[in-house]
Amino acid sequence: MKKTSKKELGITTLYVTHDQEEALTLSDRIAVFNNGFIEQVGTPVEIYHNSQTEFVCDFIGDINVLTDETVHEVLLKKMQAFFLEDKKRIHSIRESSIQS
Repeated sequence: MKKTSKKELGITTLYVTHDQEEALTLSDRIAVFNNGFIEQVGTPVEIYHNSQTEFVCDFIGDINVLTDETVHEVLLKKMQAFFLEDKKRIHSIRESSIQS
């Protein structure tokens, strides 16, 4: 069933998938689970561009992980920062966020 027809009919559908592209394409909201626990809930745009943890960021798509020492000041505006379990701060950025 197409996304627009579900909205037109006013029905709610719960769809379970392990296909990240499918989830990002079909969903209004996504819940990412990690070992049986919800890691993050949000819209596809929120999940993709503002992942709250490294797990969500890596699960949704390929990421580039950079240490503080390698981050250039110009890129900081487009990056999201989060802390690993060992409290070391890292940054991630998706290739689609970088314009040449």
